[in-house]
Amino acid sequence: MSESDAFHRELFELEVMPSGPAKVAALADLARRTEATGDPGRLRRVRWALLIAAAGTELGDDRVLPTFAALLADFDADPDAAAADGSPPDRVLTAYAEVLRYTTRYPSIPRERVESLLDDFARRVDALGGDEADMYETRLHARGTLGDLEAVPAMCVAMIRARERAGLPRSWDAEALAGIYTAQPERSLAAMRPVIANQIPGAWMWRSSFLEWSLRPLIWAGEEEEADRNFAEADARSGSWLFGDILLAEYASRRLARQPERMGEEDVERLRTRVRRLLKAAPQMGPSFRGQAYQACGFACEALAAQHDEPLRLLLPGEDDSTSPPLRSPSDVVAPLLAEADLLDEAFAARNGNEYLAVETAGNRAFVFGPGSGIDRVPAPRRERLRALWEAAESSADPLADASDQVPGDDNGDDYSDEPGDRGPRT
Repeated sequence: MSESDAFHRELFELEVMPSGPAKVAALADLARRTEATGDPGRLRRVRWALLIAAAGTELGDDRVLPTFAALLADFDADPDAAAADGSPPDRVLTAYAEVLRYTTRYPSIPRERVESLLDDFARRVDALGGDEADMYETRLHARGTLGDLEAVPAMCVAMIRARERAGLPRSWDAEALAGIYTAQPERSLAAMRPVIANQIPGAWMWRSSFLEWSLRPLIWAGEEEEADRNFAEADARSGSWLFGDILLAEYASRRLARQPERMGEEDVERLRTRVRRLLKAAPQMGPSFRGQAYQACGFACEALAAQHDEPLRLLLPGEDDSTSPPLRSPSDVVAPLLAEADLLDEAFAARNGNEYLAVETAGNRAFVFGPGSGIDRVPAPRRERLRALWEAAESSADPLADASDQVPGDDNGDDYSDEPGDRGPRT
């Protein structure tokens, strides 16, 4: 077998390995060996495979940025050669957008670096003739995740108009999330309802996720019957992915805590199964999803403890999932699960430079246990500011000029003095 054949065979075998740390480590080793050979084309192919594998594990934050930085440096050194052999500009920009979404989900990546990457991405989109709408969408997601909610309306309006100018279909998911970020249920539901009703050709791929995403906005909007219908359809099967399991667990916990008479034995058992599955998967999630999973499971166990405190085999944070965990009563695991969620919240608050997640947690508890619908995850005065910003952006000829993409240190309305009471008991 020739050296070239051996290389391509090894790369193929590693690419088809199951996702996980072992695959990332093996590809990193191949990248080191390939770099020593001095073949830029082969090294480029291995680095792309490593980037995809590391981002796919949700545990590869120490590999994602260095690997992508190496690909960018390779592209900058000789754009024509890189474009002709594995790194065309559109691939680089698409990967950049995904890497940026990835960085916001890791509190270990400093905010200053995230901001620098966002600025560099915008410059490259302009220089390489990239998709302006995708650039706005990427910045929209970053601002929402970082808690800079005042920047979301103008960015979403700019994205919508850029897609219209380019003749592109609407980005239903980005519009839905923009409404959720800013606690404007009518906006998020306007994007999701047509997709759920199968009225949008080509958008069917979002339907399962939207059944789950719509639950909280529907409750915020007082549409509980519609929320119940969407929950019933989504709960009858597994969640569309792990985040879907989180949303379904939250809704089932809400029903169990507030209307236990509506939860039959099969409903309770599905919730118990979902909690077990999330706790088994949580150690392999990135910090953002892991924190949400532990919080959702903590709330679920709190609701179960009040009604059905029968022991379950529940895996606690930090435990090895290679062996079966011991039987534990839901009441015994609430405190450690919510404590772990709090630690992750604190890490994100320190990185983001605001208390948005602390306020969101109070709203999440209110969503499950009451009082109210939980829309106070964004306190009322801030919701009104955001509503006014949406209206101003839509009436502006240039929404980004009238409301700049705000960053920490600007007067961007990050006033959390009106947050609801304490975050609820951690018992």
